[in-house]
Amino acid sequence: MKPVHIDPAEAVVAHKDLGAKLNIGMHFGTFQLAAEPFEQPRASLREALEKEGVDKDSFVTLQEGETRVYDMERSEEATLKSGAGPALVNTP
Repeated sequence: MKPVHIDPAEAVVAHKDLGAKLNIGMHFGTFQLAAEPFEQPRASLREALEKEGVDKDSFVTLQEGETRVYDMERSEEATLKSGAGPALVNTP
């Protein structure tokens, strides 16, 4: 997948280079497309965050079926976990 994806360590470096406040890791753990175990990307992400000294709360991953809505102007998060179908979350 290297031509079209970056690995967790590269994602953390990009996070730092861009001065991002928040990143959401995705494209992992849904289909077995690589030789690594499903949970390996999350473990690699934790290691990369620690190595690069990046706050673990600034880089999130979602559980299967989880929806989060962010109001970046207020920097508040509303989280709704949904088993299936679309989810609507209203924030004040």
